[in-house]
Amino acid sequence: MKPPTGFEELASVAEKGAGSEFCAVGVVADFLPPTKSRGQDYVITFTLTDRSWFQGEGLKCRFFGRTEDKLPNIISKGDVVVLRSTKLRQYNGQLMALSSFQSSWLVFHQQDIPLNDTEVNGVLPFSKMSDQTPSPGKDIIDYAVEICNFLDRSTFGEPAPVTSLQASSLMGSNGAAPSPAPKKFQLIQDLTLPRTTRDLKFADLLGEVRKVYMNDFRVELSITDYTSHESLYNYAHTLDDEQGRDGDEFNYIPGQKPWSGPWGKMSMVVTAWDSHANFARKNVGLGNIVFLRNVQISLDREGDRMEGNLRGDRYHPDRIGISICKPRQAQDDDRIKALLKRKRDYEADLKLHGIRGMEESNKPKDEAVQQPAKQPELTAREKKKQRQKERRKAKQKEAQKARANTSKSASESLNPNIRTNKVPETITPVKISEITDPSVLHGDFTTPAGNPFTVPFKNNLYHLNRIRVIDFHPPNIADFAAPHKRSDYECLSDYESDSDISMDLTDPHGAEVEWEWRFELLVEDASSPAPQESGRMKLLVAGPDADFLLRSIRATNLREDEKSLAKLKEKLFLLWGDLQERKEEEEGEKEAKEEGVVEGRLEPSGRPFECLVKEYGVQARHDGAWERVFALFGTSIVSD
Repeated sequence: MKPPTGFEELASVAEKGAGSEFCAVGVVADFLPPTKSRGQDYVITFTLTDRSWFQGEGLKCRFFGRTEDKLPNIISKGDVVVLRSTKLRQYNGQLMALSSFQSSWLVFHQQDIPLNDTEVNGVLPFSKMSDQTPSPGKDIIDYAVEICNFLDRSTFGEPAPVTSLQASSLMGSNGAAPSPAPKKFQLIQDLTLPRTTRDLKFADLLGEVRKVYMNDFRVELSITDYTSHESLYNYAHTLDDEQGRDGDEFNYIPGQKPWSGPWGKMSMVVTAWDSHANFARKNVGLGNIVFLRNVQISLDREGDRMEGNLRGDRYHPDRIGISICKPRQAQDDDRIKALLKRKRDYEADLKLHGIRGMEESNKPKDEAVQQPAKQPELTAREKKKQRQKERRKAKQKEAQKARANTSKSASESLNPNIRTNKVPETITPVKISEITDPSVLHGDFTTPAGNPFTVPFKNNLYHLNRIRVIDFHPPNIADFAAPHKRSDYECLSDYESDSDISMDLTDPHGAEVEWEWRFELLVEDASSPAPQESGRMKLLVAGPDADFLLRSIRATNLREDEKSLAKLKEKLFLLWGDLQERKEEEEGEKEAKEEGVVEGRLEPSGRPFECLVKEYGVQARHDGAWERVFALFGTSIVSD
């Protein structure tokens, strides 16, 4: 029998895809009693099937209502439900029918449905959503009886097991305190093994991948969250070259890379199958942080080691239970942050006991100490460039005399090439001397007992409207970009890195190196004819604020990238004029002068500009004292 006019078989509905609206008649294959949703509504979840459905139990449906009587009145399996104006949606990777404001329902209870349609005579008891819901015609009644009897009615009437969510909702509605729901996410140290083969244990795990083994059928991931479990394999650390070696010492049996930690009972093998294995082959690598959903916890074949299995879903074969997490996500995810802290503490403990860390353990032990390369003699082309540079300096010196005769009004006008973000009305323009004055740190600060005290710094924003650059550091512009060793711990609020100090850029085993802007500008008030020390300050230019200042120029190794270095000098010329050339001239004159001659002050030629400055405190490493730091932000060099 075909569905009534205007209705479709469930298999045809599923082929329409998400976003489609449909009307259908189906038999309840499974259902959960109504319960309170996370919001103010009630919800019921049920699964419908018919003769056309062959894959799985059926189409999962979820209906919402302000009150419980607005939900489909399903009391047992085998009930026949008539749905109108229901929409398909993708929910957690699964196709599901969800109710909308236009949806309506009608239910025939299986206990009222006879074994053949001759006993119906076009009349069958039913319940419906509201008085506005159309009553069923003879065609709908006959079809409901036909599809209900098509299935094995001996399985109907079995009550669905009560879930923990339903039990909690029932207890809460009766005024009792529901028991806390078990946590699906667990640390390795908190995992429990199943007591029998029928006792299934599942958990969500978050860990770092320390080893990957794969073949055509599965992918084995050795993960750790830096907690221990007694049922895991004990990786013992040794002091010889055979640390965690796979294979034999003579290499007759080929092995994989040596085990690099963590040592002890911290690593668990999780085997991914089916779609999970396909995803892992293409996307998961050593050092990735992965979140594994619904891992089955069990013992290995020998029965003495705990392992995990991530198996495919036969009803949803395309569903993936592996997610790759980035360390920067720790800012919003406490689980990732806790993992990184445990890893950092573990590596600190290794260092304390003189054991090489996990990254260093893969380096060759007898690595030769690399000596700094000697500077080669200048080639003919380089000598030619040097002579051209000297001629340019001579021309610039002549141009300085010409600039001295320019009108004062031109130099006092603000530099149009320097622009700032919109300045909030709460930030009024100030002079440098008003910021650097030590008295601002005294203020009216008092303890609860009324005793005055001095703060080491203020977290303030300032607007300087007439300043100019008179010096910069480091003296070589090629050093304005500094190497930075990338670390997973950068997102931790208490992270401090000292790895840049002894970084070896030529080390083939070194960690990933990034380049970032990091330099200082010495600025002074341009409104004062002869500013004192109180009218000057050092401005730090680094990170995203430096990227915003220099705009399109990307930080790189400027000692090797001459093209980017030339662009940087042109950009900075718009900021400080010929300060770089004057500084180079002064250095040359200083070498030619006799000892004892007093150095002169660099006279700035750049036009004054406005900028935004932020103040904060940095704790010194040697004594823990707080230091005031002023940094440039929200300011950009533009070239129209």
